[in-house]
Amino acid sequence: MSVRDFEKTIWRECQKVACNKKLRLKDLLEWSTGKLKPEDKTEVVLFLPETGCQVCIPRVHDLR
Repeated sequence: MSVRDFEKTIWRECQKVACNKKLRLKDLLEWSTGKLKPEDKTEVVLFLPETGCQVCIPRVHDLR
């Protein structure tokens, strides 16, 4: 699996976790297998249980 394929897998799972099917790949600010911290109050960190990653996205795209 290439990094590009892995990013698409993370993106699809992030759409499910954030309850936002309109979330785009370029909306992902940062992803990591370690811990992430949001830089300011406009960002939110989501844990993706299937891939074991954490993703940082803008708060406006989190529709949970």
